[in-house]
Amino acid sequence: MSKGQIIGLTSTNFKNLPTNGFDFSTFEFPEEWNGYLLRNLYDFFGGKSIPRNKMGEEGTPCLHYGDIHTSPRTQFNLDELIKNMPKVKMFRHSEDDFLKDGDLVFADASEDYEGIAKAVLITNPSEREFIPGLHTIVARKKSDRIDKNFSQYMLSSWLIRKQFMFYAQGISVYGISKSSIEQTFVMLPPIEEQKKIATLLATWDDAINLSERLYENLSKYKKSVLSLVLSEKSSSILGISKTIKPLKFYLTEENEKTIINNQYDIITSTIDDLYLQSEYFNRQIASKNNIGYKILKRNRLVLSPQNAWMGNVNLNFKYGIGIVSPSYKVYNLQNCDLNFFAQFVKSDIFISILDKNSQTGASVVRKSLNVKSLLDTELQLPTLEEQKIYGDLFNNLEKQLGLLLKQIKYYTEQKQALMQKFLNGKIRVKTSRKGDDYESRI
Repeated sequence: MSKGQIIGLTSTNFKNLPTNGFDFSTFEFPEEWNGYLLRNLYDFFGGKSIPRNKMGEEGTPCLHYGDIHTSPRTQFNLDELIKNMPKVKMFRHSEDDFLKDGDLVFADASEDYEGIAKAVLITNPSEREFIPGLHTIVARKKSDRIDKNFSQYMLSSWLIRKQFMFYAQGISVYGISKSSIEQTFVMLPPIEEQKKIATLLATWDDAINLSERLYENLSKYKKSVLSLVLSEKSSSILGISKTIKPLKFYLTEENEKTIINNQYDIITSTIDDLYLQSEYFNRQIASKNNIGYKILKRNRLVLSPQNAWMGNVNLNFKYGIGIVSPSYKVYNLQNCDLNFFAQFVKSDIFISILDKNSQTGASVVRKSLNVKSLLDTELQLPTLEEQKIYGDLFNNLEKQLGLLLKQIKYYTEQKQALMQKFLNGKIRVKTSRKGDDYESRI
């Protein structure tokens, strides 16, 4: 099936191509696609200057630009998200101020290139009152040349992203104006092809969303089981036998240090997990001379005395051996099940213990940990036999969570790759029901 030739984006082929210094010459599209400025497809207006500290749990839901940046979604369904949306009271408004079904909302400020003019499609079938907040720009569809559902994917095309980067201004924070978004040039396939593309990509979104919900539910289940096992009611409800021992019963400090520079890879401990410093920061940023750094072996506990109160404590299952900052504390574990203890040290109960044994220092984000007091803290934990039972359960749950994360990553990468080929016409979808859904033009 032939669908025409591929042509370049030149002023000869497209009379409405902007002449603003952006280099369109590297882009090619099918000749039957049409080019438009976004202002020909949408009417634009700015959001309301409502800062985050004016929002609460009651009132009219409000879309803050920060919520656009932190959400992995390209679509906001208000009926589904309204419970968790920030809200504002006493807002003076008119009907035109509210977001409508099919609106696109852009964040006009970003701390990185990837987030410049990030946008979400508003799904508001119930026509609820919904306010665009601080640092947002709203685009309201005025043309039937673009399909509503296709629009959320259209904005991810490399042609549009490159223009947004070109228009952005700033150093530490990048901003983009309404007029710059309005003059952004887009290439659109025929409307029926847009609808088919949107349907195919939505299938990938459904798979990703389902995997994310499974991950979220399984994480909640693991946390609830851990909370129950550690609670005072666990003996009566689950029949768990417990013993009272100080923390030092389970820990023995290790102070083995490097004797040569770069003896092993540098490991960084964070609230979330352990990472190779070279990967976490995209480079090795520690002192060039790391002689005297502490050696961290597999199955050892490591914590940051300055940030332990925030949960910066981890059990090293990831790396065979590495080195950590001399300020870190490293412990070998005994008299416990490692899988169980790895979950215990990330529990709310243990983080609360770390906080109680920390004193505020010169910085509000750094507290000094009283290590002796911490090690003397008495813990009521299941016996070793009971720990092994629940340790095996938690280990299996962690494996399932890891598989779900890999699945989410795979689905996301596959969708992104396919989407870019759809959006530049290298893969054309078939609008009829015969045969495969799409064919390659590579």
